[in-house]
Amino acid sequence: MDAPQEKKEKKMKKVKKEKKEKKEKKEKKDKKEKKKKKKEKDKKRTREETESTTTTTANKKPKIVDQDLLEQCTASCGKVFVSGLKESATDATICDYFEKECGIIDDTYWLTDRKTGTFRGSGFVTFEEPNIAVVAVGMSGSACPVADNLKVVPARPMASWKGTMHSGKTTKVFVKNMNYEITEDDLINFFSTHAARAKVQQIQWREDDGGNFDGTAIVEFTSAGGATLAIDSCHGVEFMGRAMTCKPATARMAQGITDGVRKPSAKKTKALSERPDGGTTVAFVGNLPFSVTDEEMTKFAGGEEKVKAIRWLEHQDTGKFKGCGFVEFLDSNDVDEFVKLNGTDFGGRNIQIDYSFKKTSADYEDE
Repeated sequence: MDAPQEKKEKKMKKVKKEKKEKKEKKEKKDKKEKKKKKKEKDKKRTREETESTTTTTANKKPKIVDQDLLEQCTASCGKVFVSGLKESATDATICDYFEKECGIIDDTYWLTDRKTGTFRGSGFVTFEEPNIAVVAVGMSGSACPVADNLKVVPARPMASWKGTMHSGKTTKVFVKNMNYEITEDDLINFFSTHAARAKVQQIQWREDDGGNFDGTAIVEFTSAGGATLAIDSCHGVEFMGRAMTCKPATARMAQGITDGVRKPSAKKTKALSERPDGGTTVAFVGNLPFSVTDEEMTKFAGGEEKVKAIRWLEHQDTGKFKGCGFVEFLDSNDVDEFVKLNGTDFGGRNIQIDYSFKKTSADYEDE
């Protein structure tokens, strides 16, 4: 290739390159301009929508379809009777639906078959405000994911309610088998975790004859439905190492309640039984943390050189640990030393230790 031809080709390549760069530069500029215009347009639309929403909200007035219906819902304290619900519906799914469509729910109470305990597809829902209940009543007959044939009507007002949403149902729950170190905040947090809609109104701690907290209390909720939810959701749930017992409170259970402030719990120690004739190589241990292990108890009792075996007691029907058991030693003298630890701290509890006699687990359970 001669020099003039080569020079000509180089010039053409240069021109072509410049055109390409110019084109890319223009496209980049156009793209930037387009993006800028779109951004300004979106910003303008957002501003217009915000202004429109603000104006609509400002001019929006509560719409009451039926004044008589509002009066009925006010008389029932925002409580309605709901029927036609699916058998598979749960408290959570029903509440989620109505709160999304209507507003805040204060309380629920569902009807069940007395013999089988199965859900009958109906019950009571109490809303935060009567006008929310009006909206719920207006949903009767509408398509609903939790109902086959939804029907909502105002509940009949009853003088006995007086703020308690379920006539004949108590708002108080008797709670026992609590850790002696539990505080009011601990108990409130326990119920808020396992029964979120159950609102605690008051806690009354019970004391024994010596004036010491006995591990029980009367907990009053803002509604009977809340109390029922707390019992259903929290009974048997382990908290602070103990399985909580929750059941409806009775007048007899209120005996021994304090004025509301729990006194620090004194460590209660049961007196030792008399040493069996000839001694024994087995000791009973009780009031144990539910998380106790063989290794922890062996170490506490003196180590593997002293302990021969450990046997924990369990409930026959559930297989759950009872919180007590037996420690067998190689020498009866080691048992004599071990029982001296009766009432001392073990895993945050005052352990109960005693000589083992020919007693059944039920005998210890009753003590």
